[in-house]
Amino acid sequence: MELLKTLIDPNGHVAKFVFGDEKAISEVVAYKGDKRTVICFSTQSGCPIGCTFCGTGKRFIRNLTTEEMFDQISVGLTWAGRQPKTQLMAMSMGEPMLNWSPVEYVARHFLDSKEYHFYISTVGVFVPEAIAGILALARKYPHFGLQFSLHETDDVARKQLLGNYPNLLTLGQVKHLANAFQRAGDNQAYFNYICKGGETPEQAEAVTRIVGKHHLTCSVLCDTAAFAKAAQEPALRFGEMCSVCPDWSHDWSVFDPAGQDTIGGGCGQLLFVQEFLAGKRSLSAKAE
Repeated sequence: MELLKTLIDPNGHVAKFVFGDEKAISEVVAYKGDKRTVICFSTQSGCPIGCTFCGTGKRFIRNLTTEEMFDQISVGLTWAGRQPKTQLMAMSMGEPMLNWSPVEYVARHFLDSKEYHFYISTVGVFVPEAIAGILALARKYPHFGLQFSLHETDDVARKQLLGNYPNLLTLGQVKHLANAFQRAGDNQAYFNYICKGGETPEQAEAVTRIVGKHHLTCSVLCDTAAFAKAAQEPALRFGEMCSVCPDWSHDWSVFDPAGQDTIGGGCGQLLFVQEFLAGKRSLSAKAE
């Protein structure tokens, strides 16, 4: 793919790079901090899961190759630079478990250097090869991480939200995989929960039962033109509810959306991709 477009937030801490060819498109989002660099790269063009809240899950084009993933990471790292913690995350667009072999190759390449942290972000899909590979990576590499998109507390609602994809793991299976991951490598798994506003203490207790001994990140979905600090308030309230639930003594955090409005969002809310998939955007534009 060719680099088509570069978008940099005015604060200078967040940037997006758009790649494309005649049919496919991908995006990588880079975050530059004082002590941490985060590169969120795509593993597929479009996504077959079809999550109802995700602007990039309405049309699947194809899997990305290892070379295309390396190109995304390279451009992101060139812009952001490396920090004491440099974190590569397969989470921008696509479901990593459904393109496992190339993703695993990229993961091992960077983890073998012992200079990077590498994370897989997944909704949790029944792909035996990927599940076995995730546990093998956990056993070998202390800097390998696993994050689940949780978003609901019962399987029926979660399946509806995540597009009724046929091979989703149940919440019980997700919890089992998270615990197996921790046993394999002695690391917490991460769970992300989208707060919709108006969550109850009962919902908080249900989330904490699923998350168990792992880390919970609370986040919200916003219109890309309205990302603001105020958007964090429902997530903060829900995190505080979870923190006082019985037996809850683990880590939680709130996702900071700052800077994403000016680059068209990130991690599933990729505005350029949405416009391309809707036929409103051409891939002929050169990089800016």
